[in-house]
Amino acid sequence: MAKQIIGRKKLIELVNERIDDKTEFWEEEIRSADNRPEARRICEVMLNDNDQLDRLLVARKHNAKPTVDLFFEQVRFRARHRPAQIDPSTIPNALPSGAWRLCGYSKEGYVISNYKVEYWDPDTYGDASKLEEAVQEYTRYVCYMIELMIVSMKPLQDKFVIVFDLTGFFLGMVTKTNIRRMIKQLIYVAQAQYPERLQKVFLVNAPFGFETAWALIRVLLDQKTASKINFVRKDQLVNDIAATVLSETYGGLHEEYPIPSKSIEEEAL
Repeated sequence: MAKQIIGRKKLIELVNERIDDKTEFWEEEIRSADNRPEARRICEVMLNDNDQLDRLLVARKHNAKPTVDLFFEQVRFRARHRPAQIDPSTIPNALPSGAWRLCGYSKEGYVISNYKVEYWDPDTYGDASKLEEAVQEYTRYVCYMIELMIVSMKPLQDKFVIVFDLTGFFLGMVTKTNIRRMIKQLIYVAQAQYPERLQKVFLVNAPFGFETAWALIRVLLDQKTASKINFVRKDQLVNDIAATVLSETYGGLHEEYPIPSKSIEEEAL
């Protein structure tokens, strides 16, 4: 079957057609009665957000079915997880670890966050019997941090930069079930729930042997996301981040940035 290439107007039309088919969507896909009103609200918000619709179209190359499917995948995800409303108390293990922080803006004006693997310890989320709970907490953590980056963006900017510090990473990490699940969830949320938001990732302090782990992780990334990932030395970060913004950890002049601990709205003030 030939691909149907569509624009924003046609996307809205196709989404509304599926919404009108209550049996297909509201009854079968949104099963929880508590989520149906939220799903309806989210649909309305997304249908009136031209920038969001454009990101979906670009992410799925304007191909009708994949774009409409992604629209409703996001509706379901947001109805269940309500990412913009996540309370810090629901991420009690991940957030206080300080593994992920906001760190100012790049020279081009993109909001920056810094993810430090050495502070990330999924085992603190609970033992193997609580794997699903741990993955759900990590999902909330990822959403909270991305939403925090979004509300912190400068006017006319809609993308973010991540400095991903691999200090403390070892190959055995990717053989652990909980870590594999969380890595997959991080990639899923970033690619499917926040497409076209990533500007660039800088991977720093990659340990010897990381190439093997990277080969396992790389297959989970779509081609466009993978093209935005750059292995760099930490002294190269000043090419994109001013020394006055770059933290002292990476040779910059800025003191370590604080760990977020408040609601998304409060952190953005």
